[in-house]
Amino acid sequence: MDFDKYLDTIASSEPAAWVFVSGSLYLSALSQVSSTEGGEQHKWLEAASPHYLHTYRPNMTIQMAFGLRDDDEREFNEEWATRFPNRDAYKATLDFLFAGTLVYRATLVGVDGAACHLPMPDQKTHAVPRRLSAIARLLFGLHHSTGSYDDFLDRARLHEDDQPWPRPGW
Repeated sequence: MDFDKYLDTIASSEPAAWVFVSGSLYLSALSQVSSTEGGEQHKWLEAASPHYLHTYRPNMTIQMAFGLRDDDEREFNEEWATRFPNRDAYKATLDFLFAGTLVYRATLVGVDGAACHLPMPDQKTHAVPRRLSAIARLLFGLHHSTGSYDDFLDRARLHEDDQPWPRPGW
């Protein structure tokens, strides 16, 4: 299976075709942290992991891990992301796995206090790639029984277009 077929399979799938687990997923990212207290430096490791592992039932080698927050940007304040009743927004990582191997990493933005996760738009046109938007719509369907992904897209004043995703040469 080539990468485009892999992504198209995900983008065209329905939530009912997926199973997911949450909690400790053994997919932790480790980072070294240090602080100085009383003139003495202390070092330790911190682990962060995604909250969900999604597995595609028809082909269990296709998986997505979601929910790892981008610690470099705890708050996200672009205008399109804060047009909601809850203005809290943040970046979150969506990992694409094939047979357990990380093959691509995308960034989504949790908006309205994490009520929905939207793709990062083009800064000039406010367009989001249709294929990535379809995957974000799938995630919304997996985790929300009410509401509409498209309502969030509209409220953010974003629109889908046919720009290639991921961009050639990634």
